This record gives sequence, structure tokens and C-alpha cells, in this order.
Amino acid sequence: MVGGPRDRGPAPRGGPRAALGLVDRPTAVKGTPFLLIPWFSTARLKALRDDLVATVAEIRNGRLPRSAEPRPLPAAFQGLGLLLASFLAVTGLAMFFGMAADGAMRPVVGALKEAHEAAAPLMWAYLVIHPALGILHQRVGHHSLSRMFRVG
Repeated sequence: MVGGPRDRGPAPRGGPRAALGLVDRPTAVKGTPFLLIPWFSTARLKALRDDLVATVAEIRNGRLPRSAEPRPLPAAFQGLGLLLASFLAVTGLAMFFGMAADGAMRPVVGALKEAHEAAAPLMWAYLVIHPALGILHQRVGHHSLSRMFRVG
């Protein structure tokens, strides 16, 4: 129904809401609601747990899981990366605007700095693991990178 309570018109372009992409578009993975952020639903957490168990079973059998449909585990991993990058961006901005010219910080900004520094290595690990898994899937014949970049 056009103009109903759920119709908010076209999505706004640009701005902080578009930067996160999760605010207006939780169906970013082929229309599956909140697949990227399953943490607040017992059904999605169960699906994630089941997918994790199935993935471990496949790996034990010497295979990587393959599916034409979006799966909870890779989507949740992607969502964790988005949340981590967003957290680092917000805490980095807080440090930028909350630090005095001489480098002095109020205690709350100092706490945000500590949290930022604790999360940064996790982002580096994500930036290594995520493409490595993509390359691994490509090498075993899943053609995920070929489809993504329209090559080969």
C-alpha cells in the first residue's frame, strides 16, 4: 500500500544513514531480513549455530560449504566486519573531536581511545581473514570472486 505506515518513500541518498547501510536496509543480503545482524533474534541465532555446525562438519570432511542461497555464517561474519568498522569510525571521530590541541583528553575520551585501540587488531585480523577466505573459496571452485567481479 503506497502511502501506508510502512511506506517511507525513496531511501535518502548520502549522509550518515546511507554510510551504515544497516539502518534503512537490513535486507542487504538478497532480501533476507537482518541476516547480517542476527544477534537479536533467537531464530536467527539458531540458524547461525546450525550453519556453524554444518560448516564444521563440511570442513572435517575436507570440503568447504557451498550454497546458492545466502547462509547465516558468512553473512554474520560480514555483519561483524561492518559493526567493527562502524565502531572504529565512531570512536575515531570521538577521539578526533574530543582531544585538545595539546593531546589532553577527558576521561571518557581516554576510555574511547582504549576501546578503539583494543578493537583495531580485530579489524586487522578481519581484513586478513575475510579476503583469505574469499580466495580459498575461489580456489576450491566456488567461483565467488569471479561472480563478484564478473571475471572468468
